[in-house]
Amino acid sequence: MMQRLLRACTISALLSFFSIQATASHVSGVDIGYECLGGNQYQITLNIFRDCSGIPMSSTETVDIVSSCGQSLTLSLSQAPDTGY
Repeated sequence: MMQRLLRACTISALLSFFSIQATASHVSGVDIGYECLGGNQYQITLNIFRDCSGIPMSSTETVDIVSSCGQSLTLSLSQAPDTGY
């Protein structure tokens, strides 16, 4: 039992010397919603949460919409003026 503990501590200590730092710059969350405007028209809102010091954001995002009837639609959503930085 003591040898296992010693071995585990030794391996942990050795691995900590050889660790490398990993970082990422990407989207940390998304909130998507829609509102029926009537006449088969909808307003889709996409809020993207990210680290502002990370990679630059695209001004458009692609959204795929699929119904349970098997129909699908691909939309390209543009960023609203004066939103996001």
